[in-house]
Amino acid sequence: QDGRQVYLHEFAKDRPTLVAFFYTRCDNPLKCSLTITNLAAIQKKLLQEDWGSKIALSAISYDSFYDQPYRIKKYGKSRGIIFNEQMHMFRAIPDINVLRDYFELGVNYTGEVVNRHVIELYLIDGDGHIMKRFERSQIDNVSIINQMKNIVFSQELQGSERPFTTRSVSQSIGSVLVPAFI
Repeated sequence: QDGRQVYLHEFAKDRPTLVAFFYTRCDNPLKCSLTITNLAAIQKKLLQEDWGSKIALSAISYDSFYDQPYRIKKYGKSRGIIFNEQMHMFRAIPDINVLRDYFELGVNYTGEVVNRHVIELYLIDGDGHIMKRFERSQIDNVSIINQMKNIVFSQELQGSERPFTTRSVSQSIGSVLVPAFI
């Protein structure tokens, strides 16, 4: 959102991170706009919790070409996002294909334009492994917050081990250049 290049794995390093996908040209108010509004509500709740600072939140645009930093920032702010060290909005550069493959995203394109997508959020661990995938029917702010809380407290009990990883991949998200601009 600020035009600086940051790798997602650097942003998410050593902490669970909730990753949401969106794009600013989405014309369905019950998809991307609601996703970012819900992410802002989750952020506000985490800011009230003692353990909330141990979680990062991010949103990545499906539309890297159109969603320039100023558009992303305006879109997030207008939906209640507070940009800080725990919350960033990204666009994947040079494109989103590596992320689409890594997360197995439900998005399709006509050329460079998004023509269809599903609502999806992912909880990744500090190493970039996918711990939990939330799809449209599972997206409930209270259950997402409870999942994050359980992970934080479990990691504290386990000495920072990440026992909840459900999908380990040979390619770490570290090589995913979400070469993202924040």
